[in-house]
Amino acid sequence: MSEVVDEFWTTVARRSATNEATVETWFVLPFLEALGHDRLNILAKVPVLFQQGRQRRPGRKPEADFVVYAERPFSRATSLIVVESKHPTEPLDGGKEQGESYALHLRAPVLLLTNGHHLEVWQLQPTSESARVLACDITDLPQHRGAIEGILSIEALRDHCRGLAYKQFDLLARDLSAYEQAAHQRARPSATSAVPRRLRERDTLYEWNSRELLDLPGRGALITAASGFGKTLLARSLMYDSIERRWEGSTEVLPIDVFLPDLTQSGHELEAFLAERVAAQKPGFSVARLRDIARDAGLLLIADGFERIESARRSWVEGQLRTFLTDYPHTRIFVMSRAQAAPTELNLTTLELQGFLPDELRDLAELHSQANPDARFAFSGAPDFVYRLGEVPLLADQVLKYYTSNHSYPSNLSTLFEGWLGRIFAVSGTIDRALYRKLLERIAVETEARPLDVGRACELFTHRADPENTLQRLAEHDAITVRGTTIELQHGALADYLRAAHFWTINPSPDRARLDALMFDPSSQFAFLLVSTAPTEDARSAAWKAIAQKDMRLAIRSLRFAGFDNPFTGEITEADGLRLARDLQSTVETLVSSHFDPISGPLREEIAGQPVEKLGVVANIGEDDIAYVFFDATDADEPVALVGANQLERAPRMYGHALRRMGFGPEAGRVLAVGCVKQAIDKLIKHRSFLGGRVWTEERAFGRLRHLVRRYDIPLEPTEFGQALKHIEPHAGEWVSGSNFSREQCFAIDELLADLRWLRDQGIDRLDRWWEDLDQLNLREPSDQQRFVGTLDAYYRRRQLAYNEIVERSLPALRPYLRTLRLMPLRLDIVAEFHTRRGYENVTLNKLRWPVRTYDDAGADVTFADEGPNHHSEEFIQRYAKQTDQLLAKFGRAFPDRVVQWSGGGVPDFKGRDTTFGKLPDESAVVSGAMAWLQDDLKYMFSEVPTGRWKIG
Repeated sequence: MSEVVDEFWTTVARRSATNEATVETWFVLPFLEALGHDRLNILAKVPVLFQQGRQRRPGRKPEADFVVYAERPFSRATSLIVVESKHPTEPLDGGKEQGESYALHLRAPVLLLTNGHHLEVWQLQPTSESARVLACDITDLPQHRGAIEGILSIEALRDHCRGLAYKQFDLLARDLSAYEQAAHQRARPSATSAVPRRLRERDTLYEWNSRELLDLPGRGALITAASGFGKTLLARSLMYDSIERRWEGSTEVLPIDVFLPDLTQSGHELEAFLAERVAAQKPGFSVARLRDIARDAGLLLIADGFERIESARRSWVEGQLRTFLTDYPHTRIFVMSRAQAAPTELNLTTLELQGFLPDELRDLAELHSQANPDARFAFSGAPDFVYRLGEVPLLADQVLKYYTSNHSYPSNLSTLFEGWLGRIFAVSGTIDRALYRKLLERIAVETEARPLDVGRACELFTHRADPENTLQRLAEHDAITVRGTTIELQHGALADYLRAAHFWTINPSPDRARLDALMFDPSSQFAFLLVSTAPTEDARSAAWKAIAQKDMRLAIRSLRFAGFDNPFTGEITEADGLRLARDLQSTVETLVSSHFDPISGPLREEIAGQPVEKLGVVANIGEDDIAYVFFDATDADEPVALVGANQLERAPRMYGHALRRMGFGPEAGRVLAVGCVKQAIDKLIKHRSFLGGRVWTEERAFGRLRHLVRRYDIPLEPTEFGQALKHIEPHAGEWVSGSNFSREQCFAIDELLADLRWLRDQGIDRLDRWWEDLDQLNLREPSDQQRFVGTLDAYYRRRQLAYNEIVERSLPALRPYLRTLRLMPLRLDIVAEFHTRRGYENVTLNKLRWPVRTYDDAGADVTFADEGPNHHSEEFIQRYAKQTDQLLAKFGRAFPDRVVQWSGGGVPDFKGRDTTFGKLPDESAVVSGAMAWLQDDLKYMFSEVPTGRWKIG
């Protein structure tokens, strides 16, 4: 061995690395072995889960390149070195902060940084900043051998750790080490795959982080949650963390985990049962020894599955736990139970385990990506329904597994919910499970509008010999919740699933009248569960169209469950082609007539590429694709036709899709149709083809007149509408359009004339110049500052008014889905920051948006400063969101998917020279601003339209 060590020190200066992998293989591992470290005690790619305050690093897993341990078991009590290796071309300073965070989390006293050319050793100090104790080039390493061995050798590090209270070696030689290691290994897989959870104190509503539970004041806690919410996983995480703390020396309390049904089946008293738990790994461990530990150091009892105990035995178990707490004052107990069956006489704090929030779901995916990289983005930008399902950890796990296997989200949800039901009734017999499911279905239907009275519930169960006992058993299974004298299902999503299943049980064929009579609450999951559980293609189509007529946003969300991804089973037949074409035609017409009636003419024209009154579809089906055009079907006997490839006549607008390669099946017509509608709306936005009120019409006419003046040298003053009307009337019927190589405004002169005539009829013959030439203002002068403030105040008021007018006249049915519009009216709080970041003095506007009562209150308040505000702290964001919600509630405009927005940017372009981000040359800033809001809102509304996945080969 000494020869190997000497060889390393004599050859290391001549070695070289070309990438990070070779740094690790030719330098790091031989270097650590030369210092006396056993390679079996060196772990690579050790996951690091940060509990709080973690900063995400895109594209990089939170894992240490290497961790060196003194001995087994590998834990924070035995860690010695964290190694962070970099690519040979990367400097070391970029890895110090990251490596230090890993070392602190893993309780390693030393951080080693290297890129194969240079080496740094940092010693972590318990009460101050880390100290760099060595830095040198690899070529100079032999010169520093003595110093390095004095810091990093196994003997030196063991000696250093003797002064650290949280380091505990020789764990395997301790009295209960075999038990501790077995319990640690048993809990490790679950604990390391879990993210921190939120628990709400029932009485105070204070929220605890699960990582704080071991520091909870008092004698422990009663932790309640419904089935599938992760009580068992939390119990194992508590066990794992408590053993880690014991090994670190921060506590001497001995943890023991108990599945309480095992206690009742054992026939033993609690003390004897606990002693046997330890004795299984530590032969000879006795009840007397258990009592000594309980009296002196204390026990931590983690008791899971209270609701799984037979009802007749629960009072006995509760009495055992209560006596144990009384007899041993140093003992603490955490009991896991469903709320309906929870013990009531333990005098413990009750904590309710909460469902996952979106950020927690993303943390869960990040954690699982350490084992399966495909999991990383499972919940990043996921559809809304995924976050709703993911609130239930059991369903979140199933969605995550589905995503990693299929790289998509499930479109049939029955398996998820049936699995949930199976978990609820896991201890029941086959017949009871079937009966209980039917009973739950009846309760779900009865509680659609309000909770069910207990008396009425008993009436539903008159066919049962003992209705009251049946209800009791359902409550004990945590299938229903009882509040006072009313009953409802434990979770709304499960109730929605059972209602959808019940609907198709009594309506196996699509009954249009019954579907039209259904109500679709956007806050529930009933709509897309109705589509997902539909028994046939026709039923699925009918259900989706019933939703689409009433709620466009829900219809878009439900597309994922509308069968588009059921693949073709063979050749694409004529029947497949007819289904696709019919769904295309009926879906477009359903959406246009139900939600876009005021602009149905321009919208149909954009879709077809020519004026039409009723859209028809002519399609050609190939081996892999579909090509189709729209035509005017007003006088046609049939609005849908299939033709051969050479019979598909050219039309102003043609569409085509590679069906199989996109993962589309025979039911993809609805998805394709919604895509057509979205494209057409985008075109209307691009051409500003919407009707509005006074502000919108003034600003659109002004921008178009200014374009005529600048582009065609027409001698007009664009603010003088009356003069302009007379000048351009001779050009009626003409078009203004740019070339294919330049971005210019495109509009019909007739549309501009219509605007000018409408304004004339309103008594408006000119546009009052409400804006200043901001380039000419000296913003260090108070008088110019006032003019600047006045311009921004008017701009943000008019921009909101214009947007509201467009929706009122052109898109009234879309108002419930437009998030920015629903926040309005708004008053902006703007800090105009002076800075020289571009080498000259400039102004950046830092903007917040506050809801106000009326559009008379809308506009902007502006202050000037030499330093911008901090809008990025967690404290600010939380306060901003809370105050926004309070104001929306005050004005009666609160809604669930509201967004708070803060931004920084330049001064709006009032000269019409800026053509970035969809702005058109010469147009009014009010027009471009209103269109930007509309485009963002519609982008969100259509964000969950499935796009398919291109398949290669």
